[in-house]
Amino acid sequence: MKAKTFKSFDDAAGASSCGHHACGMVRSLKAKTFKSFDDAAGASSCGHHACGMVRSLKFKLMLPVLASAILLSACTAGESKTELQQKTRISLSWWGNDKRHEYMMEGVDLFEQKNADIDVSIRYGEWNGFETKTQVYMESGNETDVMLINYSWLSRYSTDGTGYYDLNQLSDYIDLSAFGEEYLEYGTVNGHLNALPTAMNTTILCYNQSMFEQYGLEVPTSWDDLFSAAEVMRDDGIYVLGSVKKHTVLILYSYYEQLSGKPTFDENGKYNLNADDVAQILTFYKQLLDEKVLCPIDEYDTGFFAGGQVAATPIWVSDAGVYCDALAENGSTPVIGEYPILPDATRYGRFIKPSTMYAISADTEHPVEAAKLLNFLLNDEENALLTGTEKGVPISERAIKTLSENGKLGTYEYIAYQDMENNIDRMSILYPSMENNGAIDALKKGADEYLFDKMSLEEASEMIVNDVNAALG
Repeated sequence: MKAKTFKSFDDAAGASSCGHHACGMVRSLKAKTFKSFDDAAGASSCGHHACGMVRSLKFKLMLPVLASAILLSACTAGESKTELQQKTRISLSWWGNDKRHEYMMEGVDLFEQKNADIDVSIRYGEWNGFETKTQVYMESGNETDVMLINYSWLSRYSTDGTGYYDLNQLSDYIDLSAFGEEYLEYGTVNGHLNALPTAMNTTILCYNQSMFEQYGLEVPTSWDDLFSAAEVMRDDGIYVLGSVKKHTVLILYSYYEQLSGKPTFDENGKYNLNADDVAQILTFYKQLLDEKVLCPIDEYDTGFFAGGQVAATPIWVSDAGVYCDALAENGSTPVIGEYPILPDATRYGRFIKPSTMYAISADTEHPVEAAKLLNFLLNDEENALLTGTEKGVPISERAIKTLSENGKLGTYEYIAYQDMENNIDRMSILYPSMENNGAIDALKKGADEYLFDKMSLEEASEMIVNDVNAALG
């Protein structure tokens, strides 16, 4: 920014060194006076307390530049206002890690280059806390025009199909032909196409092959193999499996469905288990912990797999690169292994859902421009190369064709995707209620009461059934 003169604060924001074309920090300076650059950084509407743009201003003696910008802005106010009036401003939100933030912002820049009449402001953050913030935005009517959403949000915010814009009404601007009918169904609520999936997701098991070889073992293919591995690994303080709470619950449901042949949730997303069913789940859960097959949830950290404290971890297809790359960087060999299944099981006990989806606000004032952005994010060939398989292997036929032709499918996400595709006919839908945080917490809480001898197996099982149903409403 030292060598460049800007016509306005908006131009300065566009060139912010943090890469945020719509960085709120500079725009907010127009309306607010701060005691220091640090105060300005802390108040940045992009949420970056350490926004590089502010830091670079601070260290590059930007006071004179800011003064010049103010004078130039005043001189060209008429021109700036005219330019802004000719553009339609829409907003976009997403969550993710730094890698996602980077390519999403590059994608926004590319979209604006291709659509000079549209200006996109952005709102993003890490997953932790994002869901809570989204609830506040949705309930207060402050959601963005285009948004990355979770599959489960459809049942929360659009029970009748009117919580998000009906994308069928925007088919002149969104290429729906790039999506098979089976995928469109995931985003359809009460006849309204509320969202389009970016990719599909299921739980996979990622193994540290090097660790199993170190103990003279093959990579497990069954539940018995997992218990056998624990017999030789536990003396060294190594758990075979380590998992976050949600995947632990899904693994337990998976085992139960294989054991009983009974779905844990019915086709309406209602809890399908009674106290006797839950007792079987808790008994198996206790066995996994007692025999050191599974690391206790409260002790587990997502870095344990790369760090060698656990030999395998259940993760989403879309997260395969994150975990496998980290393990490979530490010198071990990651492999996507077979999903364990009981002999003679009549249900596979494996669940599938969209990894993420894009939706448009039902209250957007600019549906056409929002539709153009959504179509770009899912179907544009150049944006597909930026995104790669970070959200999973794309569903859009146009996007996946582009990745294939450019040799961009040699990723761990693609290997995991192939495992999913090979078994997709045996999978069941992962209903949004299965990811309900209250329902997941209810199982964990009741299990802890049993595991720490505060309740009998029967009492804990009864409590879980009651609390899960209460959480689901």
